[in-house]
Parts: sequence; C-alpha cells; structure tokens
Amino acid sequence: MVEFGAPMGSRKNASSRKLSEIFEETRRPRQLTEQFFEDDLLKPAGTSFDPLFDFKNDSVFLAASRVALRLGEDNKNDAPLIAAFKSAGLSPQNPLHWRALLSMFAEVHFAKTKTKTQRWGPEGLFKLFIDYITIKSENPGATETKIAEKLQKDKRFREKYQRYNDAAFRKLIRQAKSPKTNVLLRHLEMMDALLQLIRDDYEQRSIEWTPKLEAFTRGIVERFFDSLAAEGQT
Repeated sequence: MVEFGAPMGSRKNASSRKLSEIFEETRRPRQLTEQFFEDDLLKPAGTSFDPLFDFKNDSVFLAASRVALRLGEDNKNDAPLIAAFKSAGLSPQNPLHWRALLSMFAEVHFAKTKTKTQRWGPEGLFKLFIDYITIKSENPGATETKIAEKLQKDKRFREKYQRYNDAAFRKLIRQAKSPKTNVLLRHLEMMDALLQLIRDDYEQRSIEWTPKLEAFTRGIVERFFDSLAAEGQT
C-alpha cells in the first residue's frame, strides 16, 4: 500500500489534469440526461428517477450491473478499460476485479500521500555522524543549524539529506551524535565497527563482553573477511 503526503510528480499531475477534464466533460451530459428523465419522462408519469432505479433493490442492482460491467472488444469506448484490466492482470468478467481496479485508480489519483519515516540503522547514523564531523572540521565555530544547512547543500552530501525538512534533519543529527541512539558510538575503544555491533548485540542480551569473547569474535570476523578476499582473487 502506498504511503501518502508528498507533492505529485509532473506525470501524475498531467494524468490528474486529464482526469479532471474528462470528469468535467461527462458531468454536464450526465446531469442533462438525469434532468431529462426527471422533467420530461418521469414527473408526467407521477414517479421520479430514484424509485425507478432503486439500486438498493438487489434485483435492480444485479440487472444494472450486468449491463454496466459488460465490455465489448469491438467497442472503442471500452478499449481503455479493457487495456487497464489486461495491464493489471484482472478480468472484467469478475465483479470483484472491477472493485480492485477502481481501488487502484482511486489510490493513485485521490489518496493523500503520507511521508514514510525512514528507519535509520547503525550504519546510516554512523555515516551521518562522519559527514557531520567532516563539515564541522571544515567550518570551525559553525552552529548546529549552520552545519545542518551545509550538509543539505554540500554537493557531497545533499543527495542523501536534502529531502528532509529542517526540524527532522536536526533531529537526525542529534540521534547520530548520541551514543543512546547511535550504537557505533557506544564503545569508541573498539575501532572495528562490526565488532561494536556484535558487542552491542551481546550486551542487549545481557551477555558479558569479556576480553576472551572479544578475541574469539575477532578471530571469526577476520577469518570471514579473509575468506571473502580469497574468493575475490579466484
């Protein structure tokens, strides 16, 4: 399911404009048709449009559905609908597929977009921390706000960070700088980032990280990377 809230792209805008034009083109003739039935045919007969087409009545609904949902391969007006069903892998003979197709259409054109919050893992936060330190070292005395601004504008980093608004990005920086949220800052005496992750995982499970356990784990990690390097040379 799509997540909802960002501005529509140009292609979607063009489709939405075309859809609005079609809605407007068909709205007036439909209103005139209903008015014709009401004023010229039904009122003189002492009835009205709604009772005549009482779609709450299952028999009326079924009969109308069989007519409305029938598509003709030779009917040029039906061609776009037939193409849509084929593209979606659905069948116009199945009423449930009509509902599915209409739901897809409505979701694309009318659903409100939600911005999905990105989950930042240890690696992402640590890279942001390194980027932050890079900008800070190049701009001694710069405020946090200025550093955040430079990170979002600097061509080295803007592709990663420019989509965030100011408040959200400053919050990310605070998370990247805090050992509480950035796992890789919790054990700075260990230079190997992978070992830091492993240590944190052990400690989260209340397993004591001893020098013996560290040496054992380091040996496994080194052998793993040695085997990767050997495979790359073959």
